[in-house]
Amino acid sequence: MAGRSSEWRLQRGQYLGEISALCFLHPPPSVSCLPYLLAGTGSQLLLYDLVTGVMIRSFQVFEGIRVHGISLEKFHQQSSSSALAVKIAVFGERKVKMFCLRVEIVNNSQNKPQVSMVDLILLLSLPKLNHWVLDVRFLKDSVSSSHEESQYLAIGCSDNSVCFWNILRSDFIFEVRCSEKCLLYSMRMWGDEVEALRVASGTIYNEVIVWKVVRQNHAPFVESAVKHLMNPTSEEGEDLPGQQYEALHICKMLGHEGSIFRIAWSSNGSKLASVSDDRSARIWAVHAERSGAKNSVGDDVSYSMGPVLFGHSARVWDCCIFDSLIITAGEDCTCRLWQLDGTQLRMIKDHIGRGIWRCFKSEYVRCLHFTREDTLYVATNNGHLYHAKLSTAGDVKWTKLVRVSGEVPIVCMNLISTNSSDDCHGIDDWVAVGDGKGSMTIVRVVGNVWTPKVGLVFTWSAEIGRQLLGTYWCRSLGFSFIFSADPKGKLKLWRLCDPLQTASDNNTGSHNATLVAEFVSCFGVRIVCLDASLKEEVLVCGDLRGNLILFPLLKGLLLGSYIASEAKISPSNHFKGAHGISSVCSVAIAGSSFSQVEIHSVWPRSSK
Repeated sequence: MAGRSSEWRLQRGQYLGEISALCFLHPPPSVSCLPYLLAGTGSQLLLYDLVTGVMIRSFQVFEGIRVHGISLEKFHQQSSSSALAVKIAVFGERKVKMFCLRVEIVNNSQNKPQVSMVDLILLLSLPKLNHWVLDVRFLKDSVSSSHEESQYLAIGCSDNSVCFWNILRSDFIFEVRCSEKCLLYSMRMWGDEVEALRVASGTIYNEVIVWKVVRQNHAPFVESAVKHLMNPTSEEGEDLPGQQYEALHICKMLGHEGSIFRIAWSSNGSKLASVSDDRSARIWAVHAERSGAKNSVGDDVSYSMGPVLFGHSARVWDCCIFDSLIITAGEDCTCRLWQLDGTQLRMIKDHIGRGIWRCFKSEYVRCLHFTREDTLYVATNNGHLYHAKLSTAGDVKWTKLVRVSGEVPIVCMNLISTNSSDDCHGIDDWVAVGDGKGSMTIVRVVGNVWTPKVGLVFTWSAEIGRQLLGTYWCRSLGFSFIFSADPKGKLKLWRLCDPLQTASDNNTGSHNATLVAEFVSCFGVRIVCLDASLKEEVLVCGDLRGNLILFPLLKGLLLGSYIASEAKISPSNHFKGAHGISSVCSVAIAGSSFSQVEIHSVWPRSSK
């Protein structure tokens, strides 16, 4: 019996339980039209192909510790075009590990890319911290901006503190503790640099505390290793050696009546979403009037509470926030989509069991524009601009062109094409995109439809943040002039200084955009379409409420004959409610005769 019993052994099997962490990996479009999905369950990390829905591989990342969160850098293309790599930080309880995920891509028999090998390489295992880790974020060095890769890890802990780890030196450099010392249920950080870092903390007192990291008395940043962060006997109030940063309290948000399980920042850091076991989700707006100094501690900051989202029949575990959409997931096994005004758009109920623990959002399309029936440009909420070529076989050839600074959403796009009709495959497109920070970017795309190349890129500030909602070329004016539109019916006309000559000299040279004139509508409603005639010296615009507005557009203004560099121009005529209250979709100057101008306009008409 003894010999027979010795043959019995316990073998560890795969963890069968809830998904506790989700994260998307965004490869180049040439590799996959959909992102890969990383999921944490138990002590494992699972990698899924969303095109096929198949799990590619699983990795054991912890021993006896559940994965609570995943944070990653963007994909870095390796020297070999078939290899992709990304740094991943995985955390659970009081442990943080950093890995390099390598994905080898090969073409199959149909000449389509597919994953041939996936490897997860451990780069470092941080010492165990004193408190549970609630969030981890990769940060760049604000002093040395030439580094593309992150230099630090910001580690948010449950005692309302953030520890900073130097990736290159492999040690802790300093810790910042919020003045509100309390235990947390949740934390989420926003920002890509130490001095831009904002922290939102969900406390055990049902509050959301927002604070940021600032320099102490504007001291220069000098790293100093902090060895006692992992020492459980260190005193709570002990000063850290070489500490150059401190926590600046921004605001405390009150309203929830239960524990705050999850917090999410909007892409530009102006809004927060929080969910609680009071079965609600709440939207908060953080208002900050920044002073001239970049790191001034005297910023006047306030907040306002938006709508309260009620609909879940049990606790709400997670949330995501887009520019115009909120997603919540709860214990009632439903995932719900909401508008920012609190209107529930949809309820998805496919899961069964004890609830949905995690939800996550991916990159999505903000704007698209066809140049011909099989070619289009696509702009996303992460600031990417793509060129897409459709084939008769149903395949899509994606080319990533540019990305505007940071993860800023592109909110508007327009293009004008100057390629010759004799060359059916050649392209010479001028693409204008406006982003959420109010910056306008001009991209000239040349080459052919299969291998487009960027011939010119330059950017300037056209509006303040979140005020640039439209950008418009006008074919009669060519690519030397472009319009920008704000929400209140104001158009700005910009002159692009010698774009062709500059592009032929150097595509990274200095480019200028000069403000020529401002056209202000008498209706105060956002302008959504326009056309101009140099012959008749007129600009006609259509707005969101069905109005048509005419402005004088003198040739001397375009040629720079006037002394005033920025003219303020009022309407010469208008047609109120030309299309009722429906938005004007397009407007065109069709012709003129005997001091009359013929205008054609189009508006959406609902079908009965």
